[in-house]
Amino acid sequence: MRVGGLATGMDIDMMVKELMKAERMPYEKLNQKKQTLDWQRSAYREINSKLLEFRNLAFDMTLNKTFNVSKFHSSDDSVVSVTGNAAINGSFNIFIKQVATSASITSEQLKKDGQDGKVDFSTTLKDLGFNGEGSFKINDVEINVKDTDKIANLLDKVNSQAGKTGVKLNYDATLERLFFTSSKTGSESKIKLTGNSDLFNSLGLANADSVEVKGDDAIVEYNKQRFEFSTNVFTINGMTFTAKKAQNTGDQPINISVTHNTDAVVDKIKTFVEKYNELVDLVHGKLTEKKYRDFHPLSDEEKEAMKEKDIERWESKAKSGLLQSDPLLRTVMSEMRLALSEPFKGKQGELSILKEIGITTGDYRENGKLHLDEEKLRQAVTERPEEVTKLFTSDDGIKSTAGDGFATRLNNVLKASLEHLTKKAGTADNLTDNSFLSKDIRGIEDKLKEMSKRLLSVEERYYRQFTAMEKAINQLNSQSAWLAQQFGG
Repeated sequence: MRVGGLATGMDIDMMVKELMKAERMPYEKLNQKKQTLDWQRSAYREINSKLLEFRNLAFDMTLNKTFNVSKFHSSDDSVVSVTGNAAINGSFNIFIKQVATSASITSEQLKKDGQDGKVDFSTTLKDLGFNGEGSFKINDVEINVKDTDKIANLLDKVNSQAGKTGVKLNYDATLERLFFTSSKTGSESKIKLTGNSDLFNSLGLANADSVEVKGDDAIVEYNKQRFEFSTNVFTINGMTFTAKKAQNTGDQPINISVTHNTDAVVDKIKTFVEKYNELVDLVHGKLTEKKYRDFHPLSDEEKEAMKEKDIERWESKAKSGLLQSDPLLRTVMSEMRLALSEPFKGKQGELSILKEIGITTGDYRENGKLHLDEEKLRQAVTERPEEVTKLFTSDDGIKSTAGDGFATRLNNVLKASLEHLTKKAGTADNLTDNSFLSKDIRGIEDKLKEMSKRLLSVEERYYRQFTAMEKAINQLNSQSAWLAQQFGG
């Protein structure tokens, strides 16, 4: 707390504040530089993020599986459906002789022992005729029960051990029956119940101390060859089948057709072109963005004197043009255009330029954006699918890019560009950021801390000086009053 001006009547705080404005000018300029570098780093990171996104897409376009997409069709999906990523084109047939089943045991209808009424989840084992305590095993895992247990308690005890037994228990209160079901299908799935015959009898199971059942394998005939599988989802020849029901003897086999999925490939290339154009727009926009040199980062004091909307408009212009004509981004754009313009060197007579599949560039004012003739692209994908694949995915493994596909070239360009951008500005998710801009920002922050300490010291010095002046004037006033009193007396 400071109370100044008692002797002089001057506003000391205001005078110190005005004096400190001049002292703080170098500090504010350095702080503005720090803010500008921070905005610039954010702008670089935005570009970095978009480049990474497109590079991931370009990498996918270097993979053969992106283009070797098949379309699968079953003549009767209600019997068996088929999916897959890639398979040999052609027509095949499959006959579902038997579907895979789980091992299961279903009880007889439960009845109360000498009592009327429906058996529900609250019915106890004693109500069903079991007395005392006992146990039984499911696949050699012991389950302990007592006559006061309700059916709901029995379900909890059995199902809590399902991870060990591989068996679940359910109760249908409408049918009044218990259902034991194995979690797996096939001949290796089993349910083995061993234990107290009195308990089993009360639960509507066989009047014995042991009950055992197994599941069934799926049995199929693919191109007249017999195969067995433990589940109803199985793979043959690159195709994944889902068997839904068994066919009857004398039924016709299900026809499976596999064709090249032209639509999927065309859609992937269209997306590739669209994302490339979006990236070109973003980067070129940053390169040509207008720079407003009269708009600097605002200080806290300046912000206090402005409305929020005015601050937003001001900072929008202050951030504009931070990457104008940036050499790093110009190099990225130039190398991407070169990667797409140099002809691909394949075999004689094969596709060699993007124009042959309907992808062209406009005039220079469009900055290398691509145009797509979908009809021409579809024709190339349909008639020359292998050549289209090579046009994007080829990689000859040598330094020259002539033998590399267009996606391979772009992937390599973007990989190098991302490394340069990361060195320049880092990434938002990198905790150990040693980029050039981040180092510069940290260096400025250190200087700002030192300057802040010095400014505090200067401010204290001003207050000490004004305090000394106040004391001196106060003494003069006291002496003047004493002299006046002496002469007046």
